[in-house]
Amino acid sequence: VRALASGIETARVLRQRGLVMPLCFLTNLDSFALEGYSVGALGYLVKPVSYSSFVQMLDRVLVFTVQQTPHLVPCKTGKNERFVDERKITYIETLRKKTYVHALTGGFPCTETLKSLEEKLDPSCFFRVHSAYLVNLAYAESVESGHLVVQGDEIPISKHRKTPFFAALSQYVARAR
Repeated sequence: VRALASGIETARVLRQRGLVMPLCFLTNLDSFALEGYSVGALGYLVKPVSYSSFVQMLDRVLVFTVQQTPHLVPCKTGKNERFVDERKITYIETLRKKTYVHALTGGFPCTETLKSLEEKLDPSCFFRVHSAYLVNLAYAESVESGHLVVQGDEIPISKHRKTPFFAALSQYVARAR
């Protein structure tokens, strides 16, 4: 293994290997700051570093770490239990008295009610658009003639829930900025 010439080069190698971690650069030169952001750095501190700058950077690292930490939700599947990361759930539906969890990693049937799953999920990220559908607002792609498109699937929006849905979606988007 050869020695890497710089922190930027090391960061590129880490990113090429698919590693997701907070990266912060500390240096004497501010001329490389833009290059640091090209590898997804959270920040760039120039020496000498003030205490307040250091604390702000640590706060950003903490927020990043919390956002990357999976929130595993248990879902009963008969006699077993399956855990799915809440952030990877796109939507949950009830169809013919059966509940199905749709996630980025694939879908699966669940023996819990939609209501019991809804109680386990973050209400600021999930919204019940219809009596049979609970959606993750992060995956709302578009709204077309009474339907919400999530990962290419059309989900009906109840006429009684349309206004609260748009309010919840607006709040979600505002928080995400």
